[in-house]
Amino acid sequence: MRSRTSTRIERKILFRLLLVSFLSFPSISIAQTSSSGTATSPQPLHGLVAKMAKIVAAAPKDGPNGLQKLSYELEGYELQGIMYPVFYQKEFLNVVSDKTQDWRLRYFCAGAMSEWTTKAIVKPLMKIVLDKTERPELRGAAAVGLTTAVTTNPKLKRVFEQLAANPNTPKPLFDKVMMVLGSAGSDDLNLMERLAGMPVDGQAALGSNFNAIRAIGASNNPQALEVLTEMLQAPPDIPLARGVVLQTLLSYAKTPNKVKKWPPELVPALLKMLGTRKYKPTDKIQTNQVFANSPDIIRLLGLIGSRRAVPRLVEFLNYPDTVVVAAAAQALGRIGDPRALPHVQELWNGLGTDPRENYDFAKRFKYWKNHCEHKKYCVDLITPQIYTALNSLKAAAKQQGESGKEKR
Repeated sequence: MRSRTSTRIERKILFRLLLVSFLSFPSISIAQTSSSGTATSPQPLHGLVAKMAKIVAAAPKDGPNGLQKLSYELEGYELQGIMYPVFYQKEFLNVVSDKTQDWRLRYFCAGAMSEWTTKAIVKPLMKIVLDKTERPELRGAAAVGLTTAVTTNPKLKRVFEQLAANPNTPKPLFDKVMMVLGSAGSDDLNLMERLAGMPVDGQAALGSNFNAIRAIGASNNPQALEVLTEMLQAPPDIPLARGVVLQTLLSYAKTPNKVKKWPPELVPALLKMLGTRKYKPTDKIQTNQVFANSPDIIRLLGLIGSRRAVPRLVEFLNYPDTVVVAAAAQALGRIGDPRALPHVQELWNGLGTDPRENYDFAKRFKYWKNHCEHKKYCVDLITPQIYTALNSLKAAAKQQGESGKEKR
């Protein structure tokens, strides 16, 4: 093990390197505003923010997709601001709070704060979010900068919910507010349900619909799971809504200790979505809703651990798409019902001659069938899932056999 002394030395070296690189960057001057909003003497700006300012100043101020094009040029710099806030916090906040600066520079500095945990950013960013004289795009970027703060601060979250509920909130701000709530969660389930079904007038608006669904999934409201189950059965009348609900339920299921009890109507609803058709490996894949959602439905049934789903999941081992096959095997392994063992074993035994050649199925599986036992990590994304499921089912069958012997 490394000693504490060597670790401290490494930290000191890293700090000095970062400090030297920071101080060696060029500097430019920008106007610093006083509390009254008037410009005062210029203040030198170093390193990262200085470079960002030069790029922004050289870019055209108008035109379609101007912010998006500028974001590509600034991509590396923004990420540095997120990674090393200890160096850039003061200068980023100075720029964000200074109304005399190019609003686009303020926009990117504000957005780069989304991962910052310091409380110092809350007041200046909230001031921008609530300031109706600021550009809506800048207000939206300030909202994104508060993502971490909103996640941990119920009062801030309530302010964001009020902005989402207000029909007069400008669209650029509204879309970013919904993005934050989609990550942080919202306990106002009625509001999120309503926003999930609001009329769609463009791709950004559709993203806000989706974020309303995600906000329910990230909620601490104990009724959230029931609401998502209802939305799965009767999804909002927007494109791809059911798929987003499924993905949200998957995230919900993967969150440790979040699910106390699954709604009894969820498994029947999922099985109904899978339909009753029986497949053959040689069938042609139809790009319909069953095909699009099958992997997520199957994974969710596995995470729920429903033995009721085992017969239908076994049938999906014959599905013509290998991603669905792997998802079905993995779900059966999670459920651990020994009834599935002979079916997964049969799939594994026939992998060298499987007819699903279109996906390079046989070549991949033939290799890993011979090598998985000797490798700690299998790099292939499909075969290890089947191999792991097979071992899980073997262990379940062995445990069931030992349990039966004890009872006798």
